[in-house]
Amino acid sequence: MYNSDISFNILTFDFPSKKQSFYFSDQETEQNWKIHKSNFPNKIESIFPEIKNNNIDYLYTSYLSKKDNFKSLLIDLKTENPGFTICFYNNQIHQYFKNNIKQIIKPGSSNNQIWILSINKSTSKFNVYSKFSIKVKLFTTTKFPELLISFDGRSEILKQSIAKVTQNTSPTKFDQVLIKNNLLRWSEITLDEFQDFSKYFPVLNKKLIRSLNISDELPQQNNSITNYQKEINTFYDTFLNTKSFKKLIPIHKEGYLNLNSVRIKPKIAINNLLKNSGEIYKCYNQNSPKYIKPYKSCPHKTIHLFFIYHKDDKNTVIKLNNYFVNGLDWFKGLYHYAKILFYYEKEFNITFENRDNPIKEIENKLSNRIIDPNIKYFAIYIAPQVVNKQDFTKQIIFYNIKTLLLNRNITSHAVDPKKIHIHSKKCVNNLPNIAIVILAKLEGIPWRLNTPIKNELVVGIGSYKHKEEDIEYIASAFCFSNDGRFTNFEYFIKEEFKILIGKISQSITDYETIHGYPDRLILHFCKSMSEKELKYFEKALIELNLDIPVFNISIKKTETQEILAFDKNSKKLLLSNGSYINVDNNKYLLFINNQNSINKFNIVNSCQFPIMLNINCTDKSQLRNKKVINELIDQVFQYSHMYWKSFKQQNIPVTIKYPEMIARIAPYLNGNIIPDFGKDNLWFL
Repeated sequence: MYNSDISFNILTFDFPSKKQSFYFSDQETEQNWKIHKSNFPNKIESIFPEIKNNNIDYLYTSYLSKKDNFKSLLIDLKTENPGFTICFYNNQIHQYFKNNIKQIIKPGSSNNQIWILSINKSTSKFNVYSKFSIKVKLFTTTKFPELLISFDGRSEILKQSIAKVTQNTSPTKFDQVLIKNNLLRWSEITLDEFQDFSKYFPVLNKKLIRSLNISDELPQQNNSITNYQKEINTFYDTFLNTKSFKKLIPIHKEGYLNLNSVRIKPKIAINNLLKNSGEIYKCYNQNSPKYIKPYKSCPHKTIHLFFIYHKDDKNTVIKLNNYFVNGLDWFKGLYHYAKILFYYEKEFNITFENRDNPIKEIENKLSNRIIDPNIKYFAIYIAPQVVNKQDFTKQIIFYNIKTLLLNRNITSHAVDPKKIHIHSKKCVNNLPNIAIVILAKLEGIPWRLNTPIKNELVVGIGSYKHKEEDIEYIASAFCFSNDGRFTNFEYFIKEEFKILIGKISQSITDYETIHGYPDRLILHFCKSMSEKELKYFEKALIELNLDIPVFNISIKKTETQEILAFDKNSKKLLLSNGSYINVDNNKYLLFINNQNSINKFNIVNSCQFPIMLNINCTDKSQLRNKKVINELIDQVFQYSHMYWKSFKQQNIPVTIKYPEMIARIAPYLNGNIIPDFGKDNLWFL
């Protein structure tokens, strides 16, 4: 049972006690604000009787400021159109921080983002800004209007002007720019005769950071939930808990919302168990177990393993192969640990000399290899340089090598040689992770969810935006049985929704052929997809005329602009692993963090921020069934344990993580095409 010392990043406030006069016009004038018809006040026809007949999409308002030729309307914000009320309070907040506090404001459709200068983190090259969002919400968690306060990380703005930066850097690298405390899109800036670009300053982004080669100079981000709470507390104390702000928006004196004040209670109803061959074990705080029996052994009995490596890494190959065969300390080798029966085909090894770009060498030597279709080949690539997310060139090389192998039906795994040559006590902890990922790539099953096997299909759909190519890929139809076993996947470009829906339909047909018609279909969507896209999917699924419940569960990380909860009785402010809170209609905050119920915490494996689940169903009655909802949340939680690249629990389920991984990789493959061989195995781990 939870104590009551849990708080949220929400401030509540009171509506005005009386009706107020607001002012509107159907003619645009200076210093007024445009509002869309969806946000018109309820009784707008009383002052504009022909507004519907004339198909007026927009009106203009000065809100509470009386203006000539503007019509007044008495409004009670407590009962008004929520869209108008939110627009009004967003405008009040925007004007307050822009005009009274003189801060940089980045307006959004549903929130204001305030940029606060961090003098102690700024350098001679750039200023660092802490970003905070204020989102107005009505009666979601409480019976009051609310302000959701979030810390959105930091951004840097160059101290050199655009006029100076363009002497060495192309303007194509610019995204946002700062001019007189206003953030503007570079693409939206129009030229005029008197433009002075010495007063425009670029906001740093990935392209600009690479171009200026300053990645090492950027301050490190502290993404812990304790730092998050510290940041929003400071923001509240400095800017919100003041007489001037409370005069504008009368926030309650209690400050951030406490659990006692809300209608929700946290629950722990999560199955924190996994199953391997004949054994069940708890899955939190697993750190390279010394013994594991795979749930399903590798189905191939003729496996030939070989190495691809730089000529200077010969000793790494010898050492790693010795570990695979003879083991190290308690790790007894690939066969004894993961039941992988393999033969080391030394003659198949490929060495290269060009450390920076070995693709041509590897391709030439692969072309001279005779590949026996009766043999399952597996390549260990000793990566001469570690690939990181910022190293765009190395990413392309790394994934092109994977493509060369996939085109020959060869699965591979990359190993960092530094992790093999470290002290044996540390090295032995890396070897089980390598063994498990090899087993998974060879179609074995290290473990499965400890849940009764049901006749249902789970499909994960994730996306990743590639700013370098300005293309959003959607890795889709990542199909799983309900015990967590992966079956196959496809990926599509963003616009190919019809093909995506067709693939989901085909997945059901394929499932029916083997298992019979499923009792239900469960879709896990990444929340980076827009509401418009989600509605499109829901409509398309209805048109499939499936005679089964179809659950849509959108899954969103909560680092920015979402509700968070903080347990003040925990040193890390975290609710126990597997806890969830119903924070709104069909919205649930799920905590995945490796902190167990007796408050032990493994910071190394911690996944600090919870995830937000928004559950919907074609059969609305299912949403009122608490047992069904608990099963669905439990399933999401368990899928976070099914990441077979390591023993560490992930902060999102693999139904979302795997599609995102494919979406990251796909643009770097030759021709943006994944060979058919790669669509039913986990080569991308």
